[in-house]
Amino acid sequence: MAAKRVPDGEPAGGQSVRGERREQKKGFSVGPAHLPDGTYRRKVQKIKKTLIHKAKVKKSYAKLKARELHDDAAARRPPPPTDETAKTEDAPARPAEPHRDRQALLDRGPSPPPPPPPRQRPQHPRQKPHHTPYTKEATLASTLRQQREEAAAQRRAKIAERERARKIMAKARSGGARKLGRESVLLLERVRKATAPAGGGGP
Repeated sequence: MAAKRVPDGEPAGGQSVRGERREQKKGFSVGPAHLPDGTYRRKVQKIKKTLIHKAKVKKSYAKLKARELHDDAAARRPPPPTDETAKTEDAPARPAEPHRDRQALLDRGPSPPPPPPPRQRPQHPRQKPHHTPYTKEATLASTLRQQREEAAAQRRAKIAERERARKIMAKARSGGARKLGRESVLLLERVRKATAPAGGGGP
């Protein structure tokens, strides 16, 4: 094979004068190269965007951290000595005296601890009465239950009345002949019931 032609001003080996590679960097790829436009392609694009975003965040965080480290190192370094600081370092250091108020407190000694505050119950707002759910339904159910019980009692009373009337009629017809004296009690009650609502009141 023939050797590749090298452009003027560059040494052989594909490197420029500065030592950089001539080839441009390619972007990275995620997922298969040939995907039809659809759900899978959009998912791959979304993953790629999140990876790029995370890389940018990491890079900016690394820059901030390096800057902070640099600032901290600069803050820890003592400033270069000036003429004034050199004079003060040469002078003997005198002990710092405490402030006069602090000295008075030290002279007085320890003070007794303050008495604990009286225990008070925390002030809570008055609690509302406990609201049970379905109160309307519960009251409605109780009224319906009472109505059913009343209707059942009336039904039982009517059944008992009919049974009594049947027994009276059976006694009145015993032996084949009708006994009107015994039937008359029952017939009078029926007449009273029939005329009571129409007449408005009883006799």
